Amino acid sequence: MKRKKGERLKKKHFKRPAPKRPSNGTAPNPAVDAIRYLDEWCAQAKGGAWKFAKSRQVYLLRHAFNADVLPEQHFKKLVSYLVGLPEGAARAKTIEQARAHADGRLPQQPKAKDVSNAAAPAAEPSSGEEPTASAAKDVERERAQLVQKRARRILKALGAAAAS
Repeated sequence: MKRKKGERLKKKHFKRPAPKRPSNGTAPNPAVDAIRYLDEWCAQAKGGAWKFAKSRQVYLLRHAFNADVLPEQHFKKLVSYLVGLPEGAARAKTIEQARAHADGRLPQQPKAKDVSNAAAPAAEPSSGEEPTASAAKDVERERAQLVQKRARRILKALGAAAAS
């Protein structure tokens, strides 16, 4: 097609495809997707297919210290994944956050929504009683200790000293 002098071709506008949704109509669960991503990463050593996904990595790094989102068996996989994390901003930020958690400087992370395999709190009230203030403090103390323990494990895996 020939253009006349000074005439511009019209740009064709393409619509982006809609994101894939599960066939059952439910909304995607980022915690389940992140755990599936870790499982695929572990399976790649056995010849499985795995593809890097920045959004999954960000989710895992953001929730690495939260046992409600990432149970212990998956946390072990995450530590192995972090060993291979290349030098850069993600690794540096992970080390910085782990140091802060190990020192107890960061508050407990909020729970993620729609987590199907959440860890049960250690001190639940029996027979439908309301939890007491001391029981709630015990649960918070145990959660803080777990966060510190996870932070130390991440620092050890990444070869970073706990003290900055």
